[in-house]
Amino acid sequence: VPLSEVHPHTFKGANQRFKAIPWRKIESERHNRERSDKEEALRQKRLRQKDSKRQKKIEAAGIDYDFGAPAAKTQPKAAPSKKRKAVSNSAQ
Repeated sequence: VPLSEVHPHTFKGANQRFKAIPWRKIESERHNRERSDKEEALRQKRLRQKDSKRQKKIEAAGIDYDFGAPAAKTQPKAAPSKKRKAVSNSAQ
């Protein structure tokens, strides 16, 4: 292909090494983050609404079933853990 027909940005960034983005780690940290009391209350409210809606659908279908909604898990607020710094052995 002649150089005049190649788009100028065709090989843009080709001189850099590809670095994979650790999406699994990023999303697990986002998912497992500490929630505020307001966020947790909203989550509990939505859970109760979904459970009541599900129960109404079951009753409307004529099924006599009472599922005990699972108790919401609340984690105690733990003190933030202190991360240790790596000790370098440059004195050796």
